Amino acid sequence: MNILYSQKPSFAELEAIITISLITVAVTCFSIYYWFKVKNKKATETPRGFLLLMEVVIQNIEKTLINLLGKKYRKLTPFFLYLLIYINLGNFISLFFGLETPFAFLSVVFSLGLITFLGIYYFGWKFQRWSFLKNYINPLEFVSQIASLISISFRLFGNVLAGTFIMVLVYKFLLDSDLGQTFKWFNFLAIFTTPLHFYFDIFSGTLHSFIFVLLTMTYWGLSRPINRETKLKLNVKLK
Repeated sequence: MNILYSQKPSFAELEAIITISLITVAVTCFSIYYWFKVKNKKATETPRGFLLLMEVVIQNIEKTLINLLGKKYRKLTPFFLYLLIYINLGNFISLFFGLETPFAFLSVVFSLGLITFLGIYYFGWKFQRWSFLKNYINPLEFVSQIASLISISFRLFGNVLAGTFIMVLVYKFLLDSDLGQTFKWFNFLAIFTTPLHFYFDIFSGTLHSFIFVLLTMTYWGLSRPINRETKLKLNVKLK
């Protein structure tokens, strides 16, 4: 049941709330640690390890923002970096600590999708002013943007839900099989399920976090008045 509409939150919903709180604390600690590492880095020292990884991610986010929205909006880099870390941690915490991922609830993924949806109108007005409203002479334009909200939200929700269903079926099959009944004393499940957890919770979760961030940037970038050739390139990215 949805967190926003249930009168008495279930145990899974309480787990999701705990996970969201832990993610917030983790991101705060992550930011403080990064600030501390940057502050203590010497100007002549070559970044390595954690700092090198963060530098590559930040530079790529900043470069994409400049290409899509212009240099003025490079200041949005911390927001997209936070979004990327938030979605990844939501998947990792549920895997390593056994808590319910918040992205298994529609209220959470639609809240993230709503940021993208509202950003389309903000940047549309920011870049085009009154010309932006001309697009809505055709009602289908509004419907297409509602579709983008549903699409980007269900993309993240469906990834988590599909992975959960598959893992439940795998566990059920292994436990009910003759092998499972024979070796109850031995944790043989880890042999079969670890690669699947790696794919669904780590690889697929990381991939969809990048997709969510890139789609958000691209949807906002499409509000920018640009030439037809560049707009076609953006549409290709969406596909």
